[in-house]
Amino acid sequence: PFTIEVEYCNEEEINEQLHELLFSYRELYQPGIEKELENNQQLYQEIERKSTVAASTLQSIFPDRPEVTPSQMKDQSEGAFERVLQNLKRLASLIEWPADAKNGRWTATAASAAECHDKVAYFMKKGLWPLTNVVRIYLNAQVLKTGVILADLPGYRDINLARVRKAEQYLLRCHEVFIVANINRVISDQSVERFVSNQMKASGRRKFVTIVCTHADDVDLPAAEKKYKSVVNSEAGKKALRAKKSAWERNGSAAAAQIADTEYKYLFVSARNTSVERALRQRYETSLTALSINVFCVGNRDYEGAEYRSQEARQKALKGSGIPDLRRFCHSIVGQAQYDASIHFLEVELASLVQSLEVWLSVSEQEKPVTVDPQVITDLQANLEQEIENYAEDTEDMIESGIADPMMRHDRGFNDHALEMSQEWTGLTLRFSVL
Repeated sequence: PFTIEVEYCNEEEINEQLHELLFSYRELYQPGIEKELENNQQLYQEIERKSTVAASTLQSIFPDRPEVTPSQMKDQSEGAFERVLQNLKRLASLIEWPADAKNGRWTATAASAAECHDKVAYFMKKGLWPLTNVVRIYLNAQVLKTGVILADLPGYRDINLARVRKAEQYLLRCHEVFIVANINRVISDQSVERFVSNQMKASGRRKFVTIVCTHADDVDLPAAEKKYKSVVNSEAGKKALRAKKSAWERNGSAAAAQIADTEYKYLFVSARNTSVERALRQRYETSLTALSINVFCVGNRDYEGAEYRSQEARQKALKGSGIPDLRRFCHSIVGQAQYDASIHFLEVELASLVQSLEVWLSVSEQEKPVTVDPQVITDLQANLEQEIENYAEDTEDMIESGIADPMMRHDRGFNDHALEMSQEWTGLTLRFSVL
C-alpha cells in the first residue's frame, strides 16, 4: 500500500506568493528602468529573469483566464498594483482543492501504483502544482529501507520556467543528484550536458554526477551482434551461442533455453553498458575539472519479469538488470551521511566541548579565585557522559543496520557467491550445494 501526503499553500501563503510574483513581473516594466540600469546590465538581466519566471508561474496558476493578461498586469497607472493583486487573490480563492483537504494538507492511501498515480496527478493539474509545496509518497520498498529519500524533479528543458526554478532550489538540499536518461540518447542528451555543465561550475558544493541510463535491457540482438563483433567472436560469446542453439534444439528444455537466452543477451547488454559508460566518462571527466561521475545502466523489464524464469535464469536477469547495484549505491548514501555525522561529532562538537573545559580551567587558574557552582560541574559531567553514550548507541545501531543485518539477510547469497568465485579461481566445474 501507498500513503500519500500533500502540503500546499494555505490562503495566507498564496496571497504572499501572488504579491511577490506580481511585483517581480511588473518590476521589469517600470517606466525608465532600462535607462536607470543601463550601467548595471547584471542587475537588469536578473530582474528580467525574475520577471520571466513570475510570468510563467502566474500563467500556470491561472491558465485560460481572460482576466489575467500581460497588459493588465503591466498597468502602471495609480493603484493598478493593488487592483490587479486583489483580482488575482479572488481568482485564487476559486481554485478547487480536494474536498477533504484542510489547512494546506491532504492525505490519502492507495492500494496500487496506478491508484497512487491517479491521486497524485490531481495536484499536477494547471493551477494547483505551483501552489503545491511537496508531495510525499511512503511505501515499503527495499531501496528506502535505510532512510534514503528519493525526489523526482523536472529536467532543465521543461518548457515551464517556474518548474525549472523550483527544481533548482530543491537541488541545493540534495546529498546526491541522479540524472535519468534513456541509454540510447544519454550521450547526446542536452539536459544531461546542461546539468553536468552546471555541476562543473558549482562553487561550494560537491562536484558529483550520477547518471542512470534506463532501458539497458532493451537491446536489439541482430543489431548488437553487428555492432559488437568482439563479443560475437569472444570465447564467452561463442560458448553462449552454442548453448543457446543446443537448448532450443532439445525439446522440452524451456529452463535451459531461458538460461542460454539470458546469458547470451546480457553479453551484449554488458558490452553496450561498458561502451556508454566509457563514452560518458570521456565526455565529462577531464583533467581540468574535479568532476566525478557514477554511471548505472539499469533495465526494469527483465527485473520485473524475473519471477517467471527458472532459478538460474532469474539470477542472471536480476544481476544483469543493474538494479541491485543501483540499490546498493542508494543505501551507501545514507551510510556516508551517518559516517559524516559521526566525524562531525568527533571533530567539531566533541572538540568544542573539550575547548569549553579548557577555557573554564584556564579561568580557574587565575590569581583571583573563581567560585563555581558544584551543580554546573555535575551537569557538565552528565552531559559529557550522555553525549558519549549516545554516540556509542548510534554507532552500534549503524553497525547493526548497515553491516550485521544485511550480512545475516544475505548469508545464503554470500555463500553461493563465494562458491561461485572459488570455482572461477580453481577452474573447477563441479556443482556445490549448501545445506
